Amino acid sequence: MDKKSARNLAKERVKSLSDAEKLIKSAKIASDFTDYFVSRGFKSIFIYKSVENEVSTESVIDALLKQGIKVFVPKTSGEDMFVAEINDNTEYLPNAFGIPEPVSAATEFYGADVNVVPLVAFDEKLNRLGHGKGYYDRYLARATGKICAFAFGCQNTGALETETHDVKMHLIFTENGVLGEER
Repeated sequence: MDKKSARNLAKERVKSLSDAEKLIKSAKIASDFTDYFVSRGFKSIFIYKSVENEVSTESVIDALLKQGIKVFVPKTSGEDMFVAEINDNTEYLPNAFGIPEPVSAATEFYGADVNVVPLVAFDEKLNRLGHGKGYYDRYLARATGKICAFAFGCQNTGALETETHDVKMHLIFTENGVLGEER
C-alpha cells in the first residue's frame, strides 16, 4: 500500500477508538514491554513522549525511571533530532508539532539498549511508517540497540511501500502481542 493511503487508513482506524479503548490497549502494551525490558536486564532506553492518538508511553517511562533505568527522549532542532536524559523532575515544553520536549539540553547519543519509536502504520514484515518528516529514521539509522515500536493493532495496514532510508523494526508491541524476532 502506498504511504499516503496507509497513513490515512491507519489514522482513521485510530480515531475510531474511544479514549477508554486507547487507555486499555496502551496499558497492555506498556505492561508487556516493561516485562520484556526488565527481564532482559537492559539499562537504558530511548523512548518517545506520546501525544494524542499514539500508544501512551507515560507508564513505561515512570516504571523505568523508578527502577533507576536511564531514560532518553527526543528533542528536535530544525531537521535534526537529539536526545535528552530525563528524570522525575524534568520540565517539558511542546515543540512545533505539539510534542513535549525537555527544556534541558540535548546531545547526540545513539547507544541506548532499546529504542522505542511511535508509528502511524506498520505491516507484518515489521516495516514502520511515520509521519513523513524522517526524524526517527535518521536517528534509528545510527542507533546501536534493539529497535522497537508501539502500535495499536488497527494500525496494521498490510504490506507497506518502503524506501531505502526506512528503518525496519526488530519488534512491534501491540495489544494483541509482539511481532518480530523475539516473542
